[in-house]
Amino acid sequence: MTETTERNRLAGPVQLNSVSHITLPCRDAQEAKRFWVTLFDATIEVEQPFFTEVRLAGMNLGFIEGAPLVSSPETESPHVGFAIGNEGLMPLKAWLEANGVPTQALWTRGRHAHMYFRDPSANLFEVVCPDYPDIEALPRPRPNGGDLVFHLGDLFYDWHG
Repeated sequence: MTETTERNRLAGPVQLNSVSHITLPCRDAQEAKRFWVTLFDATIEVEQPFFTEVRLAGMNLGFIEGAPLVSSPETESPHVGFAIGNEGLMPLKAWLEANGVPTQALWTRGRHAHMYFRDPSANLFEVVCPDYPDIEALPRPRPNGGDLVFHLGDLFYDWHG
């Protein structure tokens, strides 16, 4: 073993700087681009016939056609989570719904307000609001002491953007 290899092996865990990108499957890369640019003011980073990558929330989100779609109607994972402040949560919910994107009612696990939505390819996204003021009034899912049952299948839709 070389000295460099030994030094690297013994260094222990290395801290990553940030999320560079996440790539998800999609049914139509151009539709994915329109969705994120139109509804979230994302900027286009890469545009190819079957792949698009947009930048939002400090990271790149890529969409590739031809890969199998992974979301199932009632499963919470996989999903991508975005943080939002309280001042933007309800305006975002209203904006999505006004643009034909169904959202959930707000809910909590006890510390933050949460809401799921899907993109046109049925990829699941979560919005998390850490400073929601009336957290105790929100319903909780069963594992968190409540009786909320998710109906994530209700978030499927045909987007016409």
